[in-house]
Amino acid sequence: MISPDDGRLVGYVGWKDLMRVRTKIRAEERRRKVFFRIRPISAN
Repeated sequence: MISPDDGRLVGYVGWKDLMRVRTKIRAEERRRKVFFRIRPISAN
């Protein structure tokens, strides 16, 4: 990560960090899909 003030390197984002964020986002999306699942209306 680069400091916006002076352009110095202040941190490093590793592959494991990126994959952890990706996994977390996918899990949240999965929970959201389950919450909004619409059941089909049965034909009587």
